[in-house]
Amino acid sequence: EKNIFDYLISFIFFIIVNFLIFKNLSKNEINLKKITLFLILSLSIFNISSDYFLDMRHKNLNKIIEKNKTSELDQNKTRNVIIFLDGLVGPGGIDDEIDKNIGAKKSILNLYKKHNFKLYTNAYSKYNETTYSMPAILNFDLLQKNKYKYVKSSILDNKSTNFIYRNKFLNDREKKIFATKNRIFNFCNKNVSECYSLNHNYPSKKKYISRFESLIKDLRNEHAILYQYLWRTLVLLEFKREFLFVTEKVFFEKDLDDLERLISNTYFDTYLTFYMYPHSPFIIEKRGSSCLFKKLDKNPFRNEVSRKELLKKHYQEIYCGNLIIDKFLDRLKKNNNFDNLNILILSDTGMKIGKDDLNNNDINRLAKYDKKFLNDAHKVLFAIKNGKTSYNIDENLISSQELFSKYYNKNHFKVAADNPATVLDIYKQVFVEFK
Repeated sequence: EKNIFDYLISFIFFIIVNFLIFKNLSKNEINLKKITLFLILSLSIFNISSDYFLDMRHKNLNKIIEKNKTSELDQNKTRNVIIFLDGLVGPGGIDDEIDKNIGAKKSILNLYKKHNFKLYTNAYSKYNETTYSMPAILNFDLLQKNKYKYVKSSILDNKSTNFIYRNKFLNDREKKIFATKNRIFNFCNKNVSECYSLNHNYPSKKKYISRFESLIKDLRNEHAILYQYLWRTLVLLEFKREFLFVTEKVFFEKDLDDLERLISNTYFDTYLTFYMYPHSPFIIEKRGSSCLFKKLDKNPFRNEVSRKELLKKHYQEIYCGNLIIDKFLDRLKKNNNFDNLNILILSDTGMKIGKDDLNNNDINRLAKYDKKFLNDAHKVLFAIKNGKTSYNIDENLISSQELFSKYYNKNHFKVAADNPATVLDIYKQVFVEFK
């Protein structure tokens, strides 16, 4: 309802332009037919070829596995697996009072103890926005304020809205790299040996929407004006929409199944992945010790009564996600030499502080750098296993940007111990102290 005026204006523009075109071309019917046919063929060829080269050719996981099968010589080589999760509050940011009947923090500790990870319980991100945090991590940049130094939006590839075109981490890799792309981040560049576009288009069964409704969403993503009108009309007629973050979350378990199959059957020096879990809306709930998908509201992004209620749902999804990650790690153990896998699982940010949170909480505005809100937004997960390492907890307050550099940057320089921890206030574009 808020942007229907934009559709009306664009529709009027569409009618006027078409009227003028046909008025001029109708004077010569033969030329009209030729020009129309030429335009239809040109646009069709362009759309089909661009979709194939930018996205569809990267969706065949079986082909990637067949092409890069492991050999006997590869079996004992060390491999790096890096999994980014989207917007997950780390153990140091979890409120014990809110979590007491959920057990999110306990599930994190138990999960990484079981699989012998080193867990940085007070790791934090200097940034509470993905488009700031991810480029800073992958470029070993601890003081990056301007996200546009590294990220640009894709014009042609609407399945990957953010492309990190500067990536020092990938530049430092000298061996085979596997990377993923989805409708938020595209890690693929000339340094990547194989690129996989997370395939959520042709599942045997989709939750919440039908194949037809999914098709309409894909047509809308093509940005053709007629498809926009079609989609908008169907929405007004109570047509069920496919929400990006819902779809990505529904297939989180499938994506980790695919990653395990890939790791267990191929050789790459590095597997670099990004999954939009547990980004809102929160549609998974804990029932006892198990989890289930809830009935989807018409608008799953509706605001909660309070941030406390939002965090309750977020903690439940952390718990449920840990069950999925546990199964993934169990399969890796069963099908691989686990000691030869270096695995890092981290989140880009914590729970973002939205403008609604600030407007509804006059006492604890971000401008006053309220400690609780900063913990929610900046404390992140950082769990790493290097070969045969045993379970260990590090409680030091240290940024995920520095930790990533410590493990993967050949030219890493440790930040001085007396250097205060800082985080970026993205509204004011200044760093403030974080304790």
